[in-house]
Amino acid sequence: MLSVGRISMVFDRLRLNVRDRCPSLYYFIVRFLSVIFALLRYRTFFLNGKKAHWFLRERKGTEYLYAFWTPLNSIDAPLRLPLQNVNQVNFADYVESGGLNLNHFNPCIVTNEKSIQICWRISDVFFHPATKSNGDSLINPTVGVCNGIGIATIERNDLFNQARLKNSKILIEPTESKRNTVHKLQDAYGRFLDFEDPRFIPDYPHLILLHGRYTGEAPDKFAPRYDIGLFNLNTSEIKLLIPKNRHRAEKNWVPIRTDDRNHLLLRSTKPFAILALGKEDYRLSEHSWDSGDFGEIHNGSNFLRLSEDLYIRVVRETINLDRLRGVRINFIMMHDLELKEIGRTKPFLFHDFGYEICNSVTEFEDKIFFAWGMNDSAGYIGNIDRADLANWIRIHTITSKGS
Repeated sequence: MLSVGRISMVFDRLRLNVRDRCPSLYYFIVRFLSVIFALLRYRTFFLNGKKAHWFLRERKGTEYLYAFWTPLNSIDAPLRLPLQNVNQVNFADYVESGGLNLNHFNPCIVTNEKSIQICWRISDVFFHPATKSNGDSLINPTVGVCNGIGIATIERNDLFNQARLKNSKILIEPTESKRNTVHKLQDAYGRFLDFEDPRFIPDYPHLILLHGRYTGEAPDKFAPRYDIGLFNLNTSEIKLLIPKNRHRAEKNWVPIRTDDRNHLLLRSTKPFAILALGKEDYRLSEHSWDSGDFGEIHNGSNFLRLSEDLYIRVVRETINLDRLRGVRINFIMMHDLELKEIGRTKPFLFHDFGYEICNSVTEFEDKIFFAWGMNDSAGYIGNIDRADLANWIRIHTITSKGS
């Protein structure tokens, strides 16, 4: 008898084969189904005398969270990760350039013996959920795409208190003119690569992964929309990382671990795709490819080894709540030493409903530090004792293989 996971794997492979071999047909089907589901979404159907809203959809919403957050009378009582010393990152000492109105958010941190190094995204484009938790409307201002990357250090005392930055500098200048900086790479179509969302490679903090989004339109509609860059702080150079099957990827790549020869990077959660990046030559090769079992999630933070036989990472999923719509809900995903997914926790929030984006988790002085962005306009850092985190995961695990 076929399992749900097996059927899902076969369907995913069929879908990807159609996309690669007949892209025109694939995108026609996608657009057609999008129109159908859009019509179904805003109509009420009656089946056998019973009211059913958008019965063909798989859209997760408030009812989905009710199953995990009980007792729950409203969506204002979610499960939260019990962090200590939560501080908003103080970007006040960063000097803006060119009079641009920019936001600083989505921090990523990495540790050494005495301090924590931090990098973050700078941008004039940001998004909020449709409403605040009290029902007030939010407006999503969108200006011309302008992205940059900042980097700094945080001293130990500041790490547990105000999260003040030291030695702040710009890696990639945020500027409205993409031609004014050497780090805006150009492709064969004349489009420039606008870098955002930096991620350190743990244990190699001079290497930073950057998500690059191409600006402008390409004559070929199947040209890649983005590529990944590797910024080397020692040389101030960016190397583009071009994998096989260029379109089969999530937006950001996740650092997993480094072995004797390669940095392992998670390229996609479903299918579960791992790339190997050579430590010496930075050559990219496919390491493994599997289907995954836990559905559509965003790849989230780096992997952290929490115990001898367990890796964890923070992942996120888009949930359409009744009042907020399109918020991000977090999970802690668990992996064994072979990197197979073995479980996940209940959905939780770091702070509040909105666009919480956790890009990094790291260990410092037997505490686990999480860094996340909020609504594309702020960054936060908080910590929890290693033992307390392990106990919280044990209590709130809802999916585990073999259970």
